[in-house]
Amino acid sequence: MFVLVRMSADVARSQGGDGEGKGKRNPNLGGRAVGILNTRNKTRNLSLKEITDTKGPIPIQFELRDKQTVMPLGDHAAHWSSYIGEVIRGVPLYPSWLKVPKERKAALITDIETQFDLRPHMESPDWTKINAGIQQHLQKAYNTNKPAFKAQHWFIDPTTGTYNVEKIRRERPENIT
Repeated sequence: MFVLVRMSADVARSQGGDGEGKGKRNPNLGGRAVGILNTRNKTRNLSLKEITDTKGPIPIQFELRDKQTVMPLGDHAAHWSSYIGEVIRGVPLYPSWLKVPKERKAALITDIETQFDLRPHMESPDWTKINAGIQQHLQKAYNTNKPAFKAQHWFIDPTTGTYNVEKIRRERPENIT
């Protein structure tokens, strides 16, 4: 069987017509194509804030899985994941999650309590497992956020192809410890 496929001239024009793909990659943009930065605003969890402004902290349920993994359940499970990401973006950059001070981790739980009602879980005999699962969620979000933070603030020197450490140290953002 033979199939004839015609390439549209519009496709060739959208790629610059040179047949070399989507555009020139820029190492200072973390390998992303030039011109596609900031196409979306950061999430602000507006629907969650609207709910908590009218009803207070919302209930969240957790399922303890076989390997001590905690899964958020219910109508607000998606809000949970989004809010964890929002909370983590406010944590300064440390070498690893293990180096984040315990006081800061406790403050994150307090912050989460402003949006989600954790009180019933804190009073349950499973709180130790649930808290460990919440810490796992926070750690995963932190480790996911770190590369994005580096891409935003760490620049590769085009002459050497490596990070310009001196420039990074001089222009260090305030929330890096």
